[in-house]
Amino acid sequence: VRDCPKVYHAFAGGIYARETLGLDEDVSNAIIFHTTGRFGMTLLEKIVFMADYISEDRDFSGAAEVREIAKTSLDEACLCASRNLVIHLIKGYKFVNRYSLDAYNYFVGLKGDK
Repeated sequence: VRDCPKVYHAFAGGIYARETLGLDEDVSNAIIFHTTGRFGMTLLEKIVFMADYISEDRDFSGAAEVREIAKTSLDEACLCASRNLVIHLIKGYKFVNRYSLDAYNYFVGLKGDK
């Protein structure tokens, strides 16, 4: 996480929600992983991850495509978002957080099972 300053808010927010507000681990994890995703995401984590990624104010490349996919498949949308995120980071020669890679691999695995 220390190599990814853009995700600090997610980890800080999740810890704050759990430690200060007394929210349960499911909510805390959904906050923590809303920007990176992770392996084995719960339904709540997927929903929050997607809500952040496809928010109407998001106009980056791929957001509109993921919005459309999300209308029919949450897992497919998460796969596409995870793929886009990893590709974006690689193209920018930026550190790829292990949680993002794990999320991508998780959703690829789900797709392979179908």
